Amino acid sequence: MVDSMLEKASAYDKNGLMKHEIDNALGLLKQFRAKYPFAEKPESIDSLAPDDILKIESGE
Repeated sequence: MVDSMLEKASAYDKNGLMKHEIDNALGLLKQFRAKYPFAEKPESIDSLAPDDILKIESGE
């Protein structure tokens, strides 16, 4: 079953661009969740200050 799924994925994404984009998106999601762990620790949202939410940082 896994082999057939890999074959179908390879046929759909012949040059690997989609896999690269998905890997990139997953990496960005991990960074976001590390910085804002509200899904795993909902109580941490109470520790946010207004500057944490509204502050615009260059380069991010």
